Amino acid sequence: PGMPFSVRGMTLDGSLTVSDVERRQMLLEDLDQRFHAIEDKNQLVEGLDRFTEQAHKIITSPKAKVAFDTNRESSSFAAPFGETKFGQSCLLATRLVEHGVPFVTISYGGWDTHRDNWNALKNKQLPPLDEGLSALFTGLEQKGLLDSTAVLVTGEFGRTP
Repeated sequence: PGMPFSVRGMTLDGSLTVSDVERRQMLLEDLDQRFHAIEDKNQLVEGLDRFTEQAHKIITSPKAKVAFDTNRESSSFAAPFGETKFGQSCLLATRLVEHGVPFVTISYGGWDTHRDNWNALKNKQLPPLDEGLSALFTGLEQKGLLDSTAVLVTGEFGRTP
């Protein structure tokens, strides 16, 4: 564990409390009930309501809180991931896989360099990628998850340095 790392939408930013979120959820449920009392039952709307409810339960569950808490990893396990956003995302990915999440996506932008490609790649883009991916594979192996996990790394650019 190094720098504080959080996933957007999974932690409160300080301007909201848990009570605020709970009140907003109750307001949403109240509005939904009123809407359904006026509107004929629509399968699409009902499906969206179920997905919204399911998503809320997932992100507020104690199990999700544990899975997303990268500080639960030992310093010796977390250190190889480094302190970049990409490295910390790879650390989080190992935790999510360990906790049963079947698909994890990590996005790492900044590849559209336009000029001085070699130096931009060598000095900026590739070191965090190398560090994070190496630690990801090592971490999955240490947790006994590598043989049952598929990792796909791809990009949208095909230009050479």
